[in-house]
Amino acid sequence: MIDQGFLFRMPEQTQHGTVTVEFMNRAIEAEREACAKVCEDIYNDPKENDGYDCYYTRPYLECAAAIRARGQA
Repeated sequence: MIDQGFLFRMPEQTQHGTVTVEFMNRAIEAEREACAKVCEDIYNDPKENDGYDCYYTRPYLECAAAIRARGQA
């Protein structure tokens, strides 16, 4: 989550309309989830892992978990 003191305490007018902290947080979370999903999709791709959970494909799941954990800090 973005610290409200860092961005804006009140809605901020931009060239694209009004942006609130809540909107920014939702957009950041959606982007984070999309990135984690890419990692999981690579892990689940049979061309990448031949259906096995092994040492060279496991980092994709670890990467997805690390991306999601950034939102929990």
